[in-house]
Amino acid sequence: MAQTGSWSLDLKSGELEWSDEIFNIFEIDPKQFGASYEAFLNTVHPDDRKQVNEAYNKSVKERHHYQIEHRLLMSNGRIKHVQERGRTRYSESGEPLLSVGTVQDITDKRDRRAPKTVGHGF
Repeated sequence: MAQTGSWSLDLKSGELEWSDEIFNIFEIDPKQFGASYEAFLNTVHPDDRKQVNEAYNKSVKERHHYQIEHRLLMSNGRIKHVQERGRTRYSESGEPLLSVGTVQDITDKRDRRAPKTVGHGF
């Protein structure tokens, strides 16, 4: 019901793990997904990729939580909106080791907030 999934990114190996719900949100077959950060970025709407990448990298560098809303461009052209949250774990020496977080599909919520226009049929 909450349409929220979880993810983890091993910063040493580059391995990305998604829960089943994230595959559902992103409408991707787990067998067809190359589980990496780059593969994730390719699922983000092209106009949002730079912003998403910069926000994540800044959070790792500055050691703060990551939160961003962005769009996904589905294979059939539909657009979805998601909210991502995450944090990174570090070694005692300060090296980033593992990022973990959640993704929530907020498309319905955003659609309800969007102003409705009414045609007058002129």
